[in-house]
Amino acid sequence: MDSHFRNNVMVVGSLKAKIVPMKFYIDKDVREAYNEIKANPKYKKADLVFLDSKLVFGCEHIAGIMKILSERKKRNIVSHIKNIEIEFLLRVCCTDQINEALKVNFGDKSNKDFVIIIISDDDHIFEEFERDFAMYGNLDYENVSQTEIKDLIAADTYKRDYIIEKFFREKIKDKNSTVLNSNDEFLKFLVERAAISLA
Repeated sequence: MDSHFRNNVMVVGSLKAKIVPMKFYIDKDVREAYNEIKANPKYKKADLVFLDSKLVFGCEHIAGIMKILSERKKRNIVSHIKNIEIEFLLRVCCTDQINEALKVNFGDKSNKDFVIIIISDDDHIFEEFERDFAMYGNLDYENVSQTEIKDLIAADTYKRDYIIEKFFREKIKDKNSTVLNSNDEFLKFLVERAAISLA
């Protein structure tokens, strides 16, 4: 199952998602912003995933998790996690502990760099989200360099080291493992761990 972009929307199997890097305004509480946006009746038709940008190891990381979710949906495999937003976060954090995942993702209130994933079948939501999100953070990027925005999603060595330290330092014993030294191998490892995290 391949992923591709159509009109800047990522399509993976039966799922469509808009991926939005966002720098929240310094005076905004990200969890409160999430709750306010979710209260908008329009977003009843969508799943919103807010991810600390340091946990996002590139677009292929997001695509890998969407493949897992799409495959589960295709096979009618029922998950004990009924909320796709929580399931996505748990798979990113490679855990089945909701409190742990929430703490890792939202625990640093000073962090304002997030990647928002909007999953919906309604293309109008993808077209209108900028107006709804603009009061919470920098979506037009006028005051943020393109390099900074790309860094919010980029798969790089800093993020690899951060994720390893956060989740896997005790689990990866071989210091010469390719997982520790190759971004491609680490991406494969992350997606495999995401697949089994709720098994």
